[in-house]
Amino acid sequence: MRISAIAAAAVLFAACSPYHVTSARMGAVYPTKGETCTVQFENLTFQEGSSKYESIGLVSLTGAGSDEFTDAMKADVQKAACKMGGDAVSLNASVPGMFQFMVWRAR
Repeated sequence: MRISAIAAAAVLFAACSPYHVTSARMGAVYPTKGETCTVQFENLTFQEGSSKYESIGLVSLTGAGSDEFTDAMKADVQKAACKMGGDAVSLNASVPGMFQFMVWRAR
């Protein structure tokens, strides 16, 4: 019984915990565009993106409570991409609780 109560508390804590946004630069480094800029969310494969943009990094969002990508999450991804000097992002991968975006800069 005690283990069940502890497990239930752990699940409740995890459900209430905020998600985490991390970024990783790769390739050339560009100046930041601050915390707010216009970043387009585009539905691109890597090959399509590479023909229009330069790949400058990744933004990962982990610890999400569901598969739903919320407006708050979108704002946080945009903020991270702006800090990297990005112009666009596209979904690179997702699994329950995690989204990863490629950050692109116009050529």
